[in-house]
Amino acid sequence: MSKQGVSKTIVVLLAVILAAALTAGGLLLIRQELFFTEATAEAGTSILADDLLKPERAFPANLLPLPEHAEFADESAYDADVPGEYEPVVVLGPFRAKAALKIVDTTKPEATVHDVEVEKGAAVSPTDFIESINDNTEVKVSFETLPDTDTRGIKETALIFTDLGGNSVRCMARLVISKARPEVKVEAGQTLPGIESFLMPDLSEEDKADARFVTPRSSLSTVIPGKFPLTVNVGGDDYDSFLVVEDTVPPTGVMKEVSAYSTSVLSAEEFVESTEDATEVSVSFAKEPDMSRLGEQEVLIALTDDAGNRSELPSKLILTQDTEAPVISGAKDIVYFIGDNAAFKQGVSCSDNCDTDIELQVDRDRVDLETEGEYPLLYYAVDRAGNRAEKQVVLKVLVQEYDKDALDAKADEILAGILQEGMSDYEKAHAIFVWIKGHIFYRETSQKDNPLQAISEGLEGRSGDCFVYAMSAKELLTRAGIPNEDIQKIPRSHHHFWNLVDVGTGWLHFDTTPRVSDHPNIFLWTDEELMEYSGRHYGSHNYDRSLYPEVNGTKPVEMQ
Repeated sequence: MSKQGVSKTIVVLLAVILAAALTAGGLLLIRQELFFTEATAEAGTSILADDLLKPERAFPANLLPLPEHAEFADESAYDADVPGEYEPVVVLGPFRAKAALKIVDTTKPEATVHDVEVEKGAAVSPTDFIESINDNTEVKVSFETLPDTDTRGIKETALIFTDLGGNSVRCMARLVISKARPEVKVEAGQTLPGIESFLMPDLSEEDKADARFVTPRSSLSTVIPGKFPLTVNVGGDDYDSFLVVEDTVPPTGVMKEVSAYSTSVLSAEEFVESTEDATEVSVSFAKEPDMSRLGEQEVLIALTDDAGNRSELPSKLILTQDTEAPVISGAKDIVYFIGDNAAFKQGVSCSDNCDTDIELQVDRDRVDLETEGEYPLLYYAVDRAGNRAEKQVVLKVLVQEYDKDALDAKADEILAGILQEGMSDYEKAHAIFVWIKGHIFYRETSQKDNPLQAISEGLEGRSGDCFVYAMSAKELLTRAGIPNEDIQKIPRSHHHFWNLVDVGTGWLHFDTTPRVSDHPNIFLWTDEELMEYSGRHYGSHNYDRSLYPEVNGTKPVEMQ
């Protein structure tokens, strides 16, 4: 017999054997080998048809190959989330079996509750208290005892949570029918309300008498608008409330009349004498002034507080034409040495009756800083109204014959011998004053247009007139870091020079030149002191105040 004939014979025999097995109870035997007929599962878990297959099936796979996974004939034949008994049909290839599936719920629900506050007499539901629920099946919640909402107070309330498996849990929460008002409103700036304002009006006299603040009154304020939490205690229980500070009143104010120039830049604040409100008040123009209209006009000023309340108050503006020119101060003849830095604006300023940002200009078109000689230097300033001020001085350009660095080094050498670490500016100035008075001797004549020459004559030659004394003092004061200015007597035909210094108390006079008659020490003198002395000595120290900073200093503590 051929091999092909043998294979066909085997297939036929297997078919005969299978047919025999499927008859006479063979099918029932195979199902028993493949499927569990009973099963139990926890509600809420995932159930697969494979869970109903026996893990070791006796039916030989080589006789009839079966699918890898079973499946339910009808997925809706059971509900995994509802406890009960079900009979789903499981299918594996040509085999089917009905299983007895029992779904059970053996786990108690997990529930979290929170307190509930309601109005007196309001309806309340058990679900109002639920924060969260965790369970495999549906959970119902109910009151153990229906709470009373017709009386005020804090009621301990029991809630029962029951799942579909009959498992239950009891949770406690508080039902609050408050004895305190939810909030009390007060106008900003008013007196803080008393405890009675925070209590419900229907409380008993006993409750009212027993009530008190838990939140310290010292922590409450009506100054700033806002909603502020607080706690009151009534009958031994704490209740929450709010102090609501409102600002509903518009600010008030006193306006003032303003006189200005048509070129002035005005702010709304300039029209306000004072404001009054419980909160901060901002000021603005409700009606902008017409700066092109001379004469009298009404200006409307808006006052707005932090809460947005607004009031508009009238004021008066009187505008006039600006015909006054700026004032230039501090301009005086200058000595300039070829090669130095040109700082012609130093010590010179300008002011105006109207403009606050006026700029000082310098016209040096006719000046040659590289050629020795005398040149006109023009200072000028123009205000917004077109008024112009001019002041011309003489700029003397000289060839420098003295070494500035060498003179600075000489000054530093002298200071190193007379100053000590930690000295105040007053002590430094006094040491310099004493050194000059004791080391430079008076000589009648000197050149008045060369400060470096004067410094050399004073610090190195140790002799000279008032110009030498003043320039030597200026050099030492400057190198010591003390603010100073040199100053000249008027009329200038009668020469005298001295210094102004500021040791931290404002500008004061500082004159180291010896005076023969009464030998005064003019060290940190006030303007009043010096003018009294000058008046007794034929105007010895008269000066043009427009050229120098205002001498309004006070005596240092060490001199008082």
